[in-house]
Formats: sequence, structure tokens, C-alpha cells
Amino acid sequence: MATRRRWSVLLSLLLASAGVCCGQPADPPALTIGPTRVTLDDAGDTTPITGYAQLETYRSPIDSTDQSYGVYVPGKQRPRGGYPVVLHAHGYGWSVNANFSDWQKDWADTKGWLLVQLNARGPQFYWGIGDIATKEVIDDLDQRFGIDRQRVYITGGSMGGTGAYRQGIAHPERIAAAVGVDGWTDFREWHWHYYSRKDQPDDIEEFRRPLLEAASPLYWADRALWGDVYIIADALDNVVYPWQESDLYARFLDLKGAQRHTYDSGMTFNAGKGHGGGYDLPWIYNYFLTRAAQPQQRSFRIVTPLLEFGEMYWGRIDRFHFQGERALLEAACPERTQGTPTVEVITDNLDTFTLYLPLSPAAEAPQVQVYVDGIPSYLGPARNLSFGSMRDVDGRIMGWEPVEDVPASAAGHSSANLVKTPDLCGPLGHAFLTAFRVCYGTIGPEEDQRRHREEATAFAKGWNDFMVHGPGIEPVPEEDLSEADLERTTLVVFGSLETSRLLSQAQACRPMPVEVHNDRIVVRDPLTGDREYLGRKFGAFVVYPNPLTEGRSYLVVCTGRYASKADGTELRGLEYDLEKLCWGYPDYLVLNTSQADLPHVMNVNNKPPVTCYEAGYFVEGGYFDQDWQPDRRLTLERVRRTKPDGVRLIHVAEVKVESTSQSLPVISAVDGTPVDPPRTALRTPVLCATVKVVDSVGSPVRQARVTGRWLGLDSDALSRPTLTTGVAYFPYPAATWGTPLPRFQVLNVMATAAEYDFEADALPGSCWASADGMLALRPKPQVQCVEGDLPVNVTLEVANLCDKPASVLSNLVGPTGEVTTPEEPLPLDPGKSALRTIRWLPGGPLPSGRYKGLAQAWGDGEVLQCPVEFLVARPPSAPVRITSVSAKSIATDESYQVKAKVRNLDTRSPVTVQVVCTLVQGFRHLALQQATLGPGQALEFTWNPEPDEDPLPQGEYNARVTVLGAVGISEAATFQVHASLD
Repeated sequence: MATRRRWSVLLSLLLASAGVCCGQPADPPALTIGPTRVTLDDAGDTTPITGYAQLETYRSPIDSTDQSYGVYVPGKQRPRGGYPVVLHAHGYGWSVNANFSDWQKDWADTKGWLLVQLNARGPQFYWGIGDIATKEVIDDLDQRFGIDRQRVYITGGSMGGTGAYRQGIAHPERIAAAVGVDGWTDFREWHWHYYSRKDQPDDIEEFRRPLLEAASPLYWADRALWGDVYIIADALDNVVYPWQESDLYARFLDLKGAQRHTYDSGMTFNAGKGHGGGYDLPWIYNYFLTRAAQPQQRSFRIVTPLLEFGEMYWGRIDRFHFQGERALLEAACPERTQGTPTVEVITDNLDTFTLYLPLSPAAEAPQVQVYVDGIPSYLGPARNLSFGSMRDVDGRIMGWEPVEDVPASAAGHSSANLVKTPDLCGPLGHAFLTAFRVCYGTIGPEEDQRRHREEATAFAKGWNDFMVHGPGIEPVPEEDLSEADLERTTLVVFGSLETSRLLSQAQACRPMPVEVHNDRIVVRDPLTGDREYLGRKFGAFVVYPNPLTEGRSYLVVCTGRYASKADGTELRGLEYDLEKLCWGYPDYLVLNTSQADLPHVMNVNNKPPVTCYEAGYFVEGGYFDQDWQPDRRLTLERVRRTKPDGVRLIHVAEVKVESTSQSLPVISAVDGTPVDPPRTALRTPVLCATVKVVDSVGSPVRQARVTGRWLGLDSDALSRPTLTTGVAYFPYPAATWGTPLPRFQVLNVMATAAEYDFEADALPGSCWASADGMLALRPKPQVQCVEGDLPVNVTLEVANLCDKPASVLSNLVGPTGEVTTPEEPLPLDPGKSALRTIRWLPGGPLPSGRYKGLAQAWGDGEVLQCPVEFLVARPPSAPVRITSVSAKSIATDESYQVKAKVRNLDTRSPVTVQVVCTLVQGFRHLALQQATLGPGQALEFTWNPEPDEDPLPQGEYNARVTVLGAVGISEAATFQVHASLD
């Protein structure tokens, strides 16, 4: 909680150093570049006109419902360029009105502006469907009245302040200026207020982090390069703590740095006012008078953790390198008086992106030179170009090259080549931002049909109550869907493969990675093994490209409802608190709806309909990779790389099966928490599996949700929370047992504020166990190698899970070539494991890409198989290497110097090289140097500033050195330019 109380210190420092106005807002600064001063065009007609306020209604294409907003049309002729517009974003709740004060009407009449009262689907914080609804209103205004698209403004307080920040940062190309009052900027505050579980108020489910960060303006303020966001904070606000706004303003100041005319922003801090007290409309209107959006800029900066926000101005992000992490695409076209224009591109966490050069400032040039991350990557006409990265085996950027154009929408993909795009990228909430229909299955057992019909009806009612407040969507039997529905809309199907013809047809067309059955959920994971959650108590929410439309639209599959009250009542499904639809769910979720397995857990929010921390029922949740394939490691690898504060990596340290007469815990709920320690004793011997979960330093993990199953039994999988000892207990379901003891297999572990590191599990009991539990096999999940035919070593870990010694054979089937390691028996004692290294020879060069092989182990008549992934990188195309690049940090009054050492690896022949150096962030291309290197010779190249070159501004720079005419020979060094001591 110290973080939430730090705002007073931050504000005092910030206000003292930045000169932020206290009390009334300061006058807006005059601008000459970026948001510029403008003069309204007068139509010249002086005929008197009477202004009027009214409600306007439009038909939303998302759910075919009527949506309304209030508008005041001024008593003045429309300017030649169209009406400027002020969007007023209301606070939390639902508000549709055309109420404007006399002062507002007089102002609008005088200036000739439209005033608009947004609703934007009510309590959506102008995000998700609220973001879409805001754009729908802007489009409807333009169609009805004719507006100036360069002068659309937004303001609001509380939830409306959050909306102003979100709209101004996410869409600087369509929002000329935003003024927010007392709005959220960081999920770490509003999630704590409204959604976190009662016993862990500061924690989240880790799969939600990318979605929560995407909903937080603070995390991607960078994209407002040409935006205009003004912040008003009230010191006595106890609803939204003022550090939320001060952090956002500090971020804008950091981004602005030495870049004049960018990140236009300001902040007012009202020392004596409470929540919403600083909402000063006259000043805000005055502020808007001199602002206008700039539709064409010489530069842009796209920052996003989600692919759906990957397009802006004349660039588009097509593929992340690490999914779920923030990506950057920055491009600039510096002005040139002569010569070939250049486009400078800086990337982070990207594998593919597109430039629309015909829309860029270099569009009219006969040729354009494109540098990407300081590497010369294209010289040619200004056309639409997609670029793909070349990386070494460690994942470092070695070059960029034009690739076949990446389709801008899912319509360009075939069912055999599904790729995530901005139009079809998940997560689950994204499917509800385009036209959708809700249906339910009508085949199979009547009991199941009834259940799915009730689930669909409950979702429709929840949607209409929360998103429409009137007549809305109606669930239909799937056979009542029209041809247009089947071909073009998102289909939300409540059903299973046994109850839905649509789902069974889709499965036959293209097997879906998550199979939803009446009595089980199966996650088909070719990389880390399939997981079967057996039992009718398991449900799922899944989004996937619809196989029946060749991936042109979404297919959403839903089944399962959980208790939102501690007494097991008020069953809810996907309709539960739709405010979090856009940030609460990844691509798929598996939930256990049984309170006998997972007790009800309370959350802390003060919204009466929401009392349950619904994630307490989730037993697996994750994302498909960018080719829509399951990849259990996506969230795990992100956590390993980014190490979020307070998040632990946890794993299964021990799985034991034994007969015991000790006390076993009773799973029940009291005020949302399970009984711990146990308060009942079972005196009759019981066969029980115990699973111990610890973190990376061996400390026990409490309240982790462990799901597993007894091998060899046709019984339900079980979920249990771990106690303070880190142990979860799973009694054997049979009344009797024999020898040998049955085996227990862990399917998955989930925990709040933790991520399951399944690769660190103790091998016996892991998910690589064979069906009857005799063997377990775990390969290294990814094997990295270079294009070519060099041998590759693959390490396998094999375990004996039975209670007697075993002799185990293991082998590898590569994607090509042959295995040169002979098969040799590996003796293993009971419960022991051993490593075996197998050498694979590709048998010829493999192009760069991902390939799958198969690891095998067998013994005592059983065979176990699991996949191995090979990542093949392209090797350098010339026999030279850049062995080092160095650049020392300097002060602003000092000269930089970059040194690079290049070696000829050919010991028989000389080679001539041309070497260039780029200071990436400074967009400076230093002189090309050429030299001939003798056999095996190394030579050092040095770059210094030209005599008339301006000093580098303060900041961090990458010095990128590249050998021209060669593929993949590029290295970089980072240095700082800091303020001079003088």
C-alpha cells in the first residue's frame, strides 16, 4: 500500500520541478508543430439559425441494437471544413441524455461547435466495446452533420477521465486533444479497488497482465507522439488517488525529453478539491480552441501490447517476437533538400511489420532508402512493403529484409495458414468487437441441450442488461442462423462437440486446439503434451478462427457456469461482469465449476452484483501463438524475461501416492477462504495423492489451484487448493486398491500472483507420464540451430515411474535427416530419472523457421512419444564477422567515437568489405568505410563526428555497425549522452 500513498511525495517533486499549476489550470501553451493553433472557417451565411439539443440513435453493427447519444447542434451555419466536436464522456454507469447548460449552448452557438454526450455502452471506461462505440458515434456525427475530423476532442471526469486518457493516447490520429479529470491510468490501482481477491488484494492472474496493461494508459503513453493529453488531478480524491495522474504526466515529460513539439501535455493539481472537483468546462473548452490533429506526420510511434492496436498513420505491426509484451514500431522520414529520401525505422519486439510508403512523406520520390534498426534494408520505389527480421540463434536482430506482403486482414488467409492479424488476433474479448450472433447446440442428449440453451440465454440477458439497456441480442438454435451469419459474423456457440452440429463440422474441417465435450475439455498441445480435464464439472471459453469460414471470422465456444455466491447459488458464465470482457480472458480458459473442488473466493470490489473472484475457478488459461497454435510457454517465458514485481515462478516439487490415516483437509468455504489447517480427522486408512507446490527458492505456495487425475481410472480429474504447507490432497476415488499403487498425474497448476513453471517440475508425476504411469519423458522443449547440415545435440530426460527397476530405450525422429546416436538400454531404478543426449544430423541445409521432431521412449512393452521443436536461424552469408562494437558514454559537449572490429574467417582468401555505422536514435548515418582483409585478418574501423556535425542531444543511442552486401552481419553497442557538468 506504500505505492498508493506515494503520490504526495511524487507530486511535490513533480510540481516543484515541472512548474505544474495548482488551483486553476494554466493557460495552454502556444504551439507551432504537432497540435497547432487553428482559425475556424466561417461559412459566410449570416441567416439566423436556432440551435437545438436532441438524442440521436444509430444501429450498432456489433449486436444490431439501437445506441443513442445526445448532441447539441449550434445556432450557426456549419463551417466549410465541418463542425468541430467536443465529446463529453460521463462517469461510471449508464447515461443517455442531451442535457447541456445554457452556458454550453451559448458557447457552441458562438463558436459553431457540436457538443456531444457520449454513452459508449455505459460502464466500459470507453475501452473494448466502449472504444468501438466512441468511434461509431464519431462516424455517425460525420454522416449526419459533417464534422471536421481534425478537430474532434474528448473530455470527462472519473470514468470519463479514464476514457479521455485512453482515447487521446490510443488514437492521436483521430482525437485532436483530450482533457481528463481524475481518471485511472494504471491497473494496479483500479484492479485493487474493484476486482482483486479479498485475501490477495495486490495480485492478479498472470495471464491477465498484457490485457490489463493494454487497458492502462500509463503503459503505452509512447504512442501519443503527436497527441495532446491534458491531466487534471484533485488532491483530496479518495476514489482515484492522484498518483495515477502524476505518474502519467511524469511519463509524458520523460518521453518529451529533448523532442520539441511532441507529447503535448500539461497537468493541473488542485490542492483543495475532491473527486471531480477540478472539472472546469470553460477552461477545457478554451483549451480545445487552439488544438487540431495532424493527419500526416513525418514520423509516428506505434506502441502496443496487443496486435489490434498495431496500425497507425502509415505503418502496421504484423507479428510480435514475444507475444504478450509491448512492441514498438517507430518510423520517421526526415526532411531532405536533395538526394534520395530516407525512412528511418526503429523496432522492438517485432518479427514482421509493414510500411505504407505511398502514404508517407516520401511517397512522391522515385526511390526511397529504408533503414531498419540502423541497417540498410531497402532501396527502391515507394510502395507498400512488409519487412521480416533475421535473427541469430540467440534471437538477436541481424538484419531486416522485404518479405511477401502480409495481408492486412484475416480475409487474406487460408485455413491452412492461419496467422494472427489486427483483425483476428484474440483474445476472447476481441471477438465481441465485430458483428456476432449467439446460438446454442440442438443435437445430442436433451439434458445437455437444455443446459447449453440456458447458458446462451443467461449470456444474452447479461449482455442486454449491461451493454444495451433495452431490446438486444437473442440466442437462437444454431439451425436458425442465416447464410450471412455463417459466412461473415462471429459465431458464439454455447454447446459441445456432442450437442452442436456447427462445432462438429468445424472440428471435421480443421481440428480445434481446445476440444469442448459434454464430459471433458481437452487441450491439444503438440509442444508440451495434451491435457484432458475429464468430468462434466469442467467448462471452457475459447476463441479461434472459424474453420468453416477459412479463418475469416471468429468462432467462440462456451460452456460451463460457476457459483458467484459462497452458498453455491447465482450461477454465472461469460456474462459475469461484462466490464472485464476486454481484459479478463485470454484466448482460452478451462474452468472447474465444482465448489467441492475449488471453494468460492471473495473479491474486494464494491459493485453489488460482483462478489466472486471468478478466476478462483480457472484451472488453465492461456494464449495461442501467432499461428493460432497452443503454446503453454507463452506466459511462462514472458514472466521469465520481464520478472514482474511480486510474481513467483512455482512448480511441483513432489507427487506422492500413499496409504494414510492422517487427518485430511476438508474443502469448504468460510468468507471466501478454504479451511486451513484441516479441522476433521479421518481415522480409516485412505489412499491419497499429495502434490507439493513450491516457488523457485523452495518456499511452499498457498492457495495454488492444482488439477490432476488418477492414471488408469475412468474417473473425473480433480482440482484442489494447496494449504499453507504448499500441499494439495487428492483422495483415491475407489473403495479398494491393490498393488502396485496407482499413479497420479498433475495436469496443471494455477495461482494468483504466480506462474506455473512446468519445466521445473520434479519429473515423476509430470505431464509427460505415459497413460499407465510406467515411464515419463521430457525433452528440451526447443532446440536452436543454424541453417545448414551441422550435427545438433538434443537432450532427453527419461524417468522410471514404476516400483521396480526398468530398462528404457529412447530415440529421436528429426524433421529431416537421421539420428547418429545408437540405441542403448538405459537402466533406471524405481522413481529415478536420467539424461540422454542424442545427435541428429539434418542431412542437408534447412531454411530458417520452426520444425517439429519427435522424442520417443519405450520399455516393458509401452511406448511414449512427445514433440521437440527445432528453431533454425539463418547463418551469415559471408565469411566475415563483426567481433566487437564499442562506444563510450559521453557528455553533451563531448564527441562520440564508435569502434568496430571485423574479422575475415577465411584463412585462405582475402575479402573486401564495406562497413557502415548508424546512430539509430539520432538517425545519423556515418561515413561508409571500405577495406580488404587478408586471410584470417581482423581490422578495427573507427567513426568520429564530421567537423560540421551537431552535438548529440541527451539520451540513449544504439550504434549499429553493418557489413553491406552481406546477410546477417550486423552488431550494435549502446551508449549514453548525459548533461555536461558545466
